[in-house]
Amino acid sequence: MASDDGGPAARVVRRRDNVQRIHGHLREEILEGVLEPGVEVSQVQLAAALGVSRGPLREALRLLEREGLVTAETNRRMVVAPLSWTDVVQLYALRIATDSLALRGGLPRYTEAHFDLLESTLAELDEVSLDADPTLWEEPHRRFHQLLTSPGGERLALMSAQLSDHAERYRRAYLGHDPATWAVSSREHHAILDACKERDTAAAVEQLARHLSRTVLTVLANYAPTHDALLVREALLAATQGPMTERDKDRA
Repeated sequence: MASDDGGPAARVVRRRDNVQRIHGHLREEILEGVLEPGVEVSQVQLAAALGVSRGPLREALRLLEREGLVTAETNRRMVVAPLSWTDVVQLYALRIATDSLALRGGLPRYTEAHFDLLESTLAELDEVSLDADPTLWEEPHRRFHQLLTSPGGERLALMSAQLSDHAERYRRAYLGHDPATWAVSSREHHAILDACKERDTAAAVEQLARHLSRTVLTVLANYAPTHDALLVREALLAATQGPMTERDKDRA
């Protein structure tokens, strides 16, 4: 009897959709704190609770591991990754360096259509910010930063997107600590875009670098005030010094 499942291609699509659905569900539970740091993720229990097979679940967990949200133990157990202040410092130092470099190289390539996309995305971001809901806010926020960096080159844009994924837990910690941070974040986004519209590369890069550094330094001040943030400050200094002059290149 012929199968009515649509054939191999349809099965591949369904499996991919299952993986994405499971990944999205578990990711949100981790980010919202339903699955707390240090909690063991039981694949047997999760598969039963979600009504899925172990294969798509394992793939979803591998995606989460790639994002730094779960860690694999030596006995194949998966554990929700703890918040790491050493990790967040390194992560944001890399974000500052990568995003600043991408913006510095990409801003001269911005078109009027690209500015229109930035404007409309920022307007959407402002609107959802009024609800102070990180889940609604995250998608347009991510899109705004991707629009800032994508003209800088495919490799830098990919690195920027990956680092942004890893940083989401810390962004939520930043936004959730003090309601005033929503307004601060909005002002900084507008300052970045205003500098871009002026085609002032140095100012745009400085505004972006300070915006990213404020996030991590605020998180550290509230949750780990004695932790060393030297790498972030070094990255901020490097980003705001501007491109090398010809004399600098001769000395290098």
